[in-house]
Amino acid sequence: MDCETALNLISARLDGEISPEEQLRLDEHLSGCADCRAAAEEWPRQHEQLRRAFGPRREAAEFLADRVIAARAPPRRFAWWAMLASAAAGFLLAVVLLQPWNRPAPLGIAPRSKAPPQPIAHLALATGVVEIHDPGSGQWRAM
Repeated sequence: MDCETALNLISARLDGEISPEEQLRLDEHLSGCADCRAAAEEWPRQHEQLRRAFGPRREAAEFLADRVIAARAPPRRFAWWAMLASAAAGFLLAVVLLQPWNRPAPLGIAPRSKAPPQPIAHLALATGVVEIHDPGSGQWRAM
């Protein structure tokens, strides 16, 4: 085993994440490597010093996070009445903007407030020659 792997295993041992097989391999390496053995003896002391130095802050941060999560209001649900009111407001806005009472009537439909339009032609069934009279001329001609 090389020293880099041994240092990783020492760190894993501090975190409680080392298997029994890896512990045996690490012990073999530590018996023959003075540098890794020194690191294995020093790192737990440093770990404990860091835990004592930053433990109260960490506990306070966890407590605050738990309180914030507990105090967070549940998300509001969109009520059906709000959706209905929105639809009604949209419809009212469309009516006001488009003003359907001020639109001209479609072709072929007489407006209610005016007299019916005068016909511009009469349709009849012809059984013979159809003649037309051009405006401005006094004669009829065959169509």
